[in-house]
Amino acid sequence: MANNQQIAEQVLAAVGGKANVSSVTHCMTRLRFVLVDESKAADDKTLEAIAGVLKVIRAGGQVQVVIGRNVDKVYANGSAWSMQHSLLPKQSSRRKNKS
Repeated sequence: MANNQQIAEQVLAAVGGKANVSSVTHCMTRLRFVLVDESKAADDKTLEAIAGVLKVIRAGGQVQVVIGRNVDKVYANGSAWSMQHSLLPKQSSRRKNKS
C-alpha cells in the first residue's frame, strides 16, 4: 500500500493540482475538495485507481475522496493542498489597542 505522502500527492495531482483546489477539509473518512474547475479533475475511476483511495463521491459541490480511517494522516501530508496555503480562515494576529 502507498504511504500517506504518496496518496496525498497522487490525489492532489488527480484533482487538478493545487491551483485547482479552492479548499479542502476532511471528516472521519473522506478528503472533501471544493475545486475551482471540477472538469479539470480526473474521472472517478482514475481517482479510485490510486492506491489508498476507496471511493469517490461527488456531492454538494464537493469531490469527496474516501480514504478511510487514516484520512487525517493523508490530510496532514498534503501540506500545500491549495494555492492559498491556508485552508481555514485565519484569525487576526493583531490585537486592537484598548487605550
